[in-house]
Amino acid sequence: MNFIEKVKGMLLDPTGTYQNLKDEDMGAALRYFVIWLLIFSALAAVIFAVVGTAVLSMIPQTAELGMLNSFIGAGGGIVIAGTMFIAILIFGVIGVFIGAAIIHLGVLLVGGNNGYGQTVKSLIYGGTPSYLFGWIPFIGIIGSIWSLILIIFGVKELQEVSTGKAVIAVLIPVVIIAAIAGIAMIGAILSGLSGLPPTVPAP
Repeated sequence: MNFIEKVKGMLLDPTGTYQNLKDEDMGAALRYFVIWLLIFSALAAVIFAVVGTAVLSMIPQTAELGMLNSFIGAGGGIVIAGTMFIAILIFGVIGVFIGAAIIHLGVLLVGGNNGYGQTVKSLIYGGTPSYLFGWIPFIGIIGSIWSLILIIFGVKELQEVSTGKAVIAVLIPVVIIAAIAGIAMIGAILSGLSGLPPTVPAP
């Protein structure tokens, strides 16, 4: 399957497409991912720079903001977009392998034994809606939910487990990570509050 066929397949017939990609080598999957990551990074970087500039223009100007707007007007927006482009590329590559490792732990727990590579492919191809829509403000959340569903389909087909087990394999790690992040956030807030000076009641 070529790039366009894979995109159409993941959007219109994910189950059949995953079945066709089951025996595909990892190199082909990584090429698909790199192409999308380059496109997504470029679009997201441009949107970030444009939206950031628009937001700054609406904030009441101070001396510091005036200097920042001057920097952006002098080409700083290109620097910001370039920095974002590189950052998204780096974290995108790292994220897909770390995310796959976390989900693969769930796969092993439910009895999937087709290897880590198949879990990586589930994330790469399941991420197609996020690549398409994730760079668009507010609409990106739809792409993320759609991708989560496709990743579940991918785990089901490529790891050859039931739908229920695929849901458990994907969602349990996500819930655990969200819980840890939430606890860490609450801890940081409470720690910050404990550092505040005590209030003295008015006489």
